[in-house]
Amino acid sequence: MVNDLLSEHVPLIAALPAAERALLWDAAQVASAPAGTTLFNEGDLGDCLLIVVEGEVEIVKAAGTPDERLLALRGPGDFIGEMSLLFPAHARSATARVRQPALLVEIGRTYFLELLHRQPALAIGILRDVVVRLRDSDNATIRDLHARNQQLAQALADLRAAQQELLQQQKVEQELQTARRIQESLLPETLPVVPGWNIAAHWEPARAVGGDFYDVVTLPEGHWGIVIGDVTDKGVPAALLMAMTRTVLRATAGGLSPATTLARANDLLLPDMPPRMFVTCQYLVLEPDTGQVTVANAGHPLPLHRSTTGVRELRVTGMPLGLLPGMTYEELTLTVAPGEQLLLVSDGIIEAHDRHGEMFGVPRLRALLAELPDDAPLEAFCAAKTRFSGPEQEQEDDVTLFRLARLEKQAI
Repeated sequence: MVNDLLSEHVPLIAALPAAERALLWDAAQVASAPAGTTLFNEGDLGDCLLIVVEGEVEIVKAAGTPDERLLALRGPGDFIGEMSLLFPAHARSATARVRQPALLVEIGRTYFLELLHRQPALAIGILRDVVVRLRDSDNATIRDLHARNQQLAQALADLRAAQQELLQQQKVEQELQTARRIQESLLPETLPVVPGWNIAAHWEPARAVGGDFYDVVTLPEGHWGIVIGDVTDKGVPAALLMAMTRTVLRATAGGLSPATTLARANDLLLPDMPPRMFVTCQYLVLEPDTGQVTVANAGHPLPLHRSTTGVRELRVTGMPLGLLPGMTYEELTLTVAPGEQLLLVSDGIIEAHDRHGEMFGVPRLRALLAELPDDAPLEAFCAAKTRFSGPEQEQEDDVTLFRLARLEKQAI
C-alpha cells in the first residue's frame, strides 16, 4: 500500500527504476504520528528525511515562542528534512509539527546520499524542489517583513499621534491650571475681619475651573456687600461668564440696595449673555453693628437662617440674571441676633445625588446646619455630601458655601 501511495504521489520516486524502488522499500521505515506530534525541532541534527504519505505537517520557525511563524504546509508526496542531509552541519532549519494525523516514510541519511549518487536525476529533482521551496520561503518572508514594516509604520504613526495628543492635553491642562489660578485670584484673597462676626467661605469647582463664585464688597458707613453666584454650565465658558458677572456686580453695588443692584446687573449682563446661559445670584448687605441684613435673590437657592427656634429658609425670590430685560427683585430684611447665622449655598450641594439617584436636598442641608456646632468648618458640609453620594461618585457641580455667624459676645 505504501509503495503504491509513494509511486502515486511522488513523481521522483515513481521515476526510479523498479530495482531501485525495491531497494528503497527495503531501506524505508513507515510510522504514523497523531496531530500535535513534533517530528523534529529547529536546530536538531538531521539523520533522516521524511516523506508524507497521508495527513498534513506544518513547517514552523521559532516554534513555541511569541515570534512563531508558519513557513509552509506539507502534504502527501512532500519531502521533509532533506535540506539538513544536504549540508555539512546537518542542522534542521525549522521545526516540523503534525497538524493532521500523518502516515510517514522515513529514509536514513546514509541510504539517501547513496541513492543520490546512484540516481543523479533524483538528486537534480530534489535540488530543484529545494530551490523552489527556498524561493517560496524567501518570497513569504519578504511579504511577511513588508507586512510587519507596514504594521510598524502604522504603530509609529499612532505613537506620534498619541504623543501629539498627549502634548496637546498637557498644554490644555497647563492652560486650565492657569485659568484656575486666575479665577481663584478673582475670589477674595482673605475675608474681612468684622468685629462680632465670624465670616467663612468655601469654594470647590467640579472641574479645573467653574461657574460658582462669591465676593465681599466694602460699602459706605461700615456696611458690607456679600455676593454668591452660580453660572449655568461648568468649565471654561462658565468661568469666563463668572468673571464678567463679578465685575458687573462690583461696579453696580456701591451704596444701592440689593434689589436695585441686581436689577442693574441684569440689564448690563443681558446684551452679552451667551445663548442658553444665565446666572443665579444672591446679594445681601450686612450692617454689622445692628445685625441687620437685607437680601435680594436672583434665582439662587434660598439662604438658610439658623436661630434658637431652628433653621428656616428666607423666602426671597427673583429671576436669574441675563434672561429678561427690566426685571425687578424682592428684598427681605431681618436681624441676625447674637448666636444666629446665615448660610448661603450654591445648588452643587443641594442637587448632589447618591448612586440610587436620590438628591441630597434642602431638608438634609437644614438638618445638618441645625446639628453642626456653631464653629464647624464649612468643609463639614462637603464631607456630609460626599458620605451621602459615596466617595466613588464624581462631583456633579461646583459647590460654594458662605456663612455669616454673629458671635454671642463681641471681642473686646
